[in-house]
Amino acid sequence: MATTADDKSLRLWDTELGIPRTTYPINSAEATAVAFHPDGRTLSVAGEGKAQHWRTDLPTLTRSVRKICNAIHRNLTRAERATYLPESPARPACTA
Repeated sequence: MATTADDKSLRLWDTELGIPRTTYPINSAEATAVAFHPDGRTLSVAGEGKAQHWRTDLPTLTRSVRKICNAIHRNLTRAERATYLPESPARPACTA
């Protein structure tokens, strides 16, 4: 699901969890239309005679964990695993 807000943002929501997954800036002060492309991966917003388009592909869990591991240069702590990967196996998240 996608929504627009008064702060000139577009939010893509995880409807199962009820939380925003990502936020995009909107260039116009007022969005008058929001639509997903039939391909299911492109989102368009129109307002004030302009249109903006975004790819909405979200990364897989594996890709996200790999990106985090590359950024922090260490494995996740036990507390981080419990918070962010509660359903994953107890093996190290970051591998060489």
